[in-house]
Amino acid sequence: FQSDSFSEPPIEEQKLLPLDCISWRDAIVWCNALTEYYNATNGKSLACVYTSGGQVIRDSRDANEAACDEATMATGAKGFRLPLSKEWEMAARYIDEIDWLPYNHVSGDTSGRCYPEVTSTRVGDFVWYIGNSGGNLHPVATKQPNHLGLYDMSGNVDEFCFEIHPMDDECQVLRGGNRFSQTGTYFLLVSYQNRFRPADSAPGYGFRFVATK
Repeated sequence: FQSDSFSEPPIEEQKLLPLDCISWRDAIVWCNALTEYYNATNGKSLACVYTSGGQVIRDSRDANEAACDEATMATGAKGFRLPLSKEWEMAARYIDEIDWLPYNHVSGDTSGRCYPEVTSTRVGDFVWYIGNSGGNLHPVATKQPNHLGLYDMSGNVDEFCFEIHPMDDECQVLRGGNRFSQTGTYFLLVSYQNRFRPADSAPGYGFRFVATK
């Protein structure tokens, strides 16, 4: 496809872009698939995390929506998975073993708050947001990491967590904000839990996978 108004980034750069336009259902199936791929290519036997009725979930299509939306985390499974909301927050807020970022900061930025009145002088050092993204995805690790060495915990793409949102039992938790978020709003905050329906996907919504040691 050729168009004067459309061009893809170079292949090597595409490999570094975070995935977005994915649903929560897709994300949990992808985590199970990664576990099985990892086992097959490394001679390991990690258990897939997401199951329904004791069966590993491998299909995120609408025909399998009941199994996806009723997914449970297999006890003791150490395969790849989405973070729990509190795990995500602790990783985003960590400074050291004593101090933690205040609720109204972006991950990594200790210079000042970004909500409700912006006092931070360094938001753009850590975050791709509407003020510097041009509304586009950007390769990972092109901003500074937070204190745990993690990139893009705030901005670029929102990240699904496993849980149902505490104020909406039809939605899952999303955290971190994305490339369309503004400072002075709560979406980028390390403390804010956004929400999104498990079957829906849209630009700006992605995920970060973790594993239990």
